[in-house]
Amino acid sequence: MNLLKALLLDESGTILSAETALLGTLGVAGATMGLSTAATSVRDEMAEMAYAFRSLDQSYSFEGQRSGSAWTAGSKYVQPSAEESRERLRAQFEKEAQQQVAHDENEGPLLP
Repeated sequence: MNLLKALLLDESGTILSAETALLGTLGVAGATMGLSTAATSVRDEMAEMAYAFRSLDQSYSFEGQRSGSAWTAGSKYVQPSAEESRERLRAQFEKEAQQQVAHDENEGPLLP
């Protein structure tokens, strides 16, 4: 009985419990912010990669060939200007980011 009474009156572990709860809360908050930052960084890197790929000029042209009764048609493709395409990509990324923010505010994170 004295042991039970001594355990009930012992408060030396109270501080450790409060510190553990505080550290746990800070850890979860830090991990959440870190993951959010990582997601934003990945999105930005993917956007930069899309801009880099779009900067490659893929225009081509070749003339048809004719030999006797056989022939092949020529073909040509002129790629739109990179500036115009990058502006369209930038607008699309901004639109998707705004949709993500609106969705997060209403229902939480949008998972891929």
